[in-house]
Amino acid sequence: MISVPLICFTSCKNDDKLLDFKQGKVTSLNSPPPGFNTIQDFRNEIREIYAEAIAKSMKQIEVRTFIKHKIAVNPTIETEFLHAQYMLDIVNDTMNLIDYLVLNSNKSSAFFEDTIPQYDPRLTVLIPDDYEPNTWDTSSLIPKVVAPPTEWDDTIGISLAYFDTSGRISDLNSNSQPSTLTVVIGETEDLIPFIKPYTGQNGPAVFDNEWYEYFPRTGVYFFEGESEKTETPSKGTVTGRSCSRDNSTKKDMLHAAKINGESELNRLEHWTRGKAELYCVIVFNQSASLPAASSVRKNVDVTRKQGKNQNWVDIKSEVIRWSNVNIMNNMSYSWFEEDGGAPVTHTASLTVIVNGVTFTLTTTYNVRNADDVAGSSIVEYCDEVNWGGTDYNATGVTFNVRQ
Repeated sequence: MISVPLICFTSCKNDDKLLDFKQGKVTSLNSPPPGFNTIQDFRNEIREIYAEAIAKSMKQIEVRTFIKHKIAVNPTIETEFLHAQYMLDIVNDTMNLIDYLVLNSNKSSAFFEDTIPQYDPRLTVLIPDDYEPNTWDTSSLIPKVVAPPTEWDDTIGISLAYFDTSGRISDLNSNSQPSTLTVVIGETEDLIPFIKPYTGQNGPAVFDNEWYEYFPRTGVYFFEGESEKTETPSKGTVTGRSCSRDNSTKKDMLHAAKINGESELNRLEHWTRGKAELYCVIVFNQSASLPAASSVRKNVDVTRKQGKNQNWVDIKSEVIRWSNVNIMNNMSYSWFEEDGGAPVTHTASLTVIVNGVTFTLTTTYNVRNADDVAGSSIVEYCDEVNWGGTDYNATGVTFNVRQ
């Protein structure tokens, strides 16, 4: 992705007539307000203003305590909190978060209460988990704040706006993660906003406001055309081959996964984006009598600390019952790290032997154009599924399949 330059940052920063307004119901998540060419330009402007305001606000211990508390208690989004969700929560007896942001900026409350939730609905305050924010001593440590742009190629080092309690202090090289706890003003990847009125089938929203209803990331992806599939393929003729899957009444299970160290973690997810949101797409033949490819998606989040330490993360999600080699001799497991962007249809092929005949099957599934490829691996029918199963190395990820 190409980094989008900021426009009119100096000339427009003090112009509340431009930035403090309430348009009403939005019609598109990608429509910028007057004076900006793209929504990315506007969001970049918003995030630098917000980063400076939150950095200055953290002079007060009650603000630091508030941030730590919201990050610690939020059950939906790990190590971050969404501005739109908690902006009106009380920080002390008389002031909420917006009051502090207004006090430490030249923006009105309308900017923080209406403009940001409407035009940057996923703006989040994040502390990467490898800083162990639960151990943050808010009585003494005042973190600095960084504001990455909304779209940029994180494989290339760029300068990020960097703030402390006095305001902007320097530019930070994006490839150099500070050693001390740092707050990131970014974009949540865990909640997806839908413009009201919403008529989809995602179930109850996590929360809603005047403009949006917010749903968990995993449910949104299934809504876009993918579904949890647990078909039991019909049995073919038993071959007499002896494998641990033969005639099993159990389903295969994607048991656990781990990221293969810090370099792979950084390749898959930049430190300013927090944890790695991994998903695996499993492609298989669904019938011995009428070969056809099908797919199922499994999700797992890996914290930065888990990724660096190569810790196994439990998934324990059933796939299908695969009890006869004549159904297929192998499946494919393809891993991705979710970074968002526009939906893209991905075509996958799988060469299998079904009842002694070789077929090349194809299927399609949705990915996003900014998602990173973590790697893939073939799972063979006669691989061990008992006694701890089999580990597979898929370049960026190692995973375990068992029954």
